[in-house]
Amino acid sequence: MFDRRGDIVAWSGGSDGTYTRYSSRIEHRLNSAPLLLLSSNVEEDNAVLTVDLANPGMVSRGLGSELVHVKLGNFCDR
Repeated sequence: MFDRRGDIVAWSGGSDGTYTRYSSRIEHRLNSAPLLLLSSNVEEDNAVLTVDLANPGMVSRGLGSELVHVKLGNFCDR
């Protein structure tokens, strides 16, 4: 359901639409550019995914690399 960057990727899921009923794809981006993966961690019970991301360098916009930090926490309720 989630990739290591915390994005929801297309997944066939269960026949009842489990996990994809409301959202089939979500990508975290800044000004159309994918965020840089700093770290990701899944808890032992696979219920929580924590992801740390940062912005890529955007020289044309005057934004240096890794100035914006994004921390995502995704919880999967069974």
